[in-house]
Amino acid sequence: MNPGARPLALLALIGLLAPFPAAEAQEVQEVPEVPEGKPGFIAARVPERGEVAVLVTAGSPFTTLSLDYGLFGRLALGLGYDFSTGGFSRAGAHLRVRALRFDRAELGLRLSLSAILPRANSGFGARTIAQTGDGELGLQISYAPLPSLALFGEGAVLGETDFGRPHTAAFLEFDGGAEWAAYGPFVLVGRLGVIRGTRGSARTFAAGGGVHF
Repeated sequence: MNPGARPLALLALIGLLAPFPAAEAQEVQEVPEVPEGKPGFIAARVPERGEVAVLVTAGSPFTTLSLDYGLFGRLALGLGYDFSTGGFSRAGAHLRVRALRFDRAELGLRLSLSAILPRANSGFGARTIAQTGDGELGLQISYAPLPSLALFGEGAVLGETDFGRPHTAAFLEFDGGAEWAAYGPFVLVGRLGVIRGTRGSARTFAAGGGVHF
């Protein structure tokens, strides 16, 4: 090659490479996983995994204390104690399962097993209360029109028995209510309903509050 052409060839090569700068190594950034948000409700939603929820309500026929602990993201185990205006109490355990969640709506199942603990002269009018076992299976749907407000409704089948014909009965219960995430982990709950059985029907209501952490 002509010695005088070498500088020209070098300049031409630099000109060709100039539009294609060496690719810089791109920094790989790991996208953090966004944990599933806690809905902030206790009665209307199944508690999240690792969440503890305590709820206290007073009304008729029961004043209730319940404790729930969230497991596996969809399932919660709990304990409950009810004191009735009829002079008896009910103690037991329950299981809550989140069957479906879609946007602001949630569908849940509830199964509870309890023991009825009557006291002397307990009952409603002429109807006395016997010591029995109590089982309940409920289906609940809830919807949160606002981040701090949820509406819910539930239908349940109840059965009680001492494994003897005189003290065996079945009931249907329907209720609905609202839950307000009042401040931080604190919530307020109100619910109204009706329970129907072979011996008639009665209205139910309860109101109270709770905390989850």
